[in-house]
Amino acid sequence: MKQQIVRGILLAAALAAVAGMGIAKAQPLIAFKCTPVGGVLFTNVNVVAGDTNMGPVYGDLKGSVAAKIIGSGADGLTIQHYWVTDTGDTILFKPALLKPVLGNPSGSVVAVLYENYKSDIMGGTGKYKDAHGTLSYLGAADFNENHLVLRYKGEVCLKQ
Repeated sequence: MKQQIVRGILLAAALAAVAGMGIAKAQPLIAFKCTPVGGVLFTNVNVVAGDTNMGPVYGDLKGSVAAKIIGSGADGLTIQHYWVTDTGDTILFKPALLKPVLGNPSGSVVAVLYENYKSDIMGGTGKYKDAHGTLSYLGAADFNENHLVLRYKGEVCLKQ
């Protein structure tokens, strides 16, 4: 009988220890609210240091944007975006791949299709600190005039 009580106490202690380890390792769930966004942006091409576009953004992520080509290859152009909202928050992006479609024989005008140009959000500052999401773009660039106009749409998920 004494052995059964000792076994019971040891079993209870072991279960409590296992349960306690599970609680200690549990991570709190982080809630995100995802919202559709959209708008338009336009930039002057290569206006900063001869290699960076810059211009205003209108719509849900209004503010200003800059973009720089950081690589090119057979698949297209790798672009780094820099985005500051009108409230001063920064939205950070992973490098994006643009697969342009030629709009004229000389290649000075290119079309940008939603499915060929997407950028992934990877945080930022202020309300975008732990943000994630994806934006897609549609529009055109004219390299003779150094103009770029894009419509953007997507989803931004903010930590609650």
